[in-house]
Amino acid sequence: MKARMQVLAYFALFAPVFAVSVLHGWLIILESGTLMRPRLSWWRQLWGGVFLKLFSWVVNLRITYVMPSEEDIGYLTSGPCIVVSNHANVLDAFLIPYVEGKLRLGEVRWLMKEPLKRAFGFGAMFRYSGAVFLQREKGSEDILNIQATAAHARSQGFSMGILPEGTRGAGALLPPKSGGLKVIVRNIPDVPIVSISIVGGPPLGSGKTMWDGVAFCGQRMHVIVRVHHPIKEEQVEAWLEDEWERKHAELAAGPP
Repeated sequence: MKARMQVLAYFALFAPVFAVSVLHGWLIILESGTLMRPRLSWWRQLWGGVFLKLFSWVVNLRITYVMPSEEDIGYLTSGPCIVVSNHANVLDAFLIPYVEGKLRLGEVRWLMKEPLKRAFGFGAMFRYSGAVFLQREKGSEDILNIQATAAHARSQGFSMGILPEGTRGAGALLPPKSGGLKVIVRNIPDVPIVSISIVGGPPLGSGKTMWDGVAFCGQRMHVIVRVHHPIKEEQVEAWLEDEWERKHAELAAGPP
């Protein structure tokens, strides 16, 4: 009963904050001109942190972080990078942008599933941010769309982000798909890779939507961020295999 009341309290607090965040996003879209997309990345990072901290406070969710050194963060801020993360649960939508902000990454364009372009409230911000929307169907132009955005990333200097599992693992680690990352690495060569491991959270099989918020009550999560040297396209599959083995060990160990 207490857990349900905590989640209801979050939704009561969420509504006005959500309205302000959407208004803020539209002001950026209407006023920013050529700076719109970098500012929308900053908007995601700002409000991701706000919603994450609000939710964590209400449901008593404790999140700890292991971040790269200041030297590594300085290396990242000197140019574009590629962000790779496992897709643990619904909170990733807030947590990953918050981590981007902690790393001071600037503009990051993400690969997202196509329905998010119509997401209530936030869909317009995702569309105008330059995100790559994936249909994830045979015969779609997903690879061509990734390639086009990655080519722009190389010329314009923004970063790209990808969730190689393709869907939420709900507490489990799913096998990563290499196709999208190969295209990004081919078109943005010689840039560092940021790997985010999201460990812990709600019980296995839960945490897929915010309506499943009760599952987060009193839980712990642990986020580990590493900076890797650039890799070549032919190294992507081996790199993903090694990195997912590391993530498997981290998930098995659980939060500290």
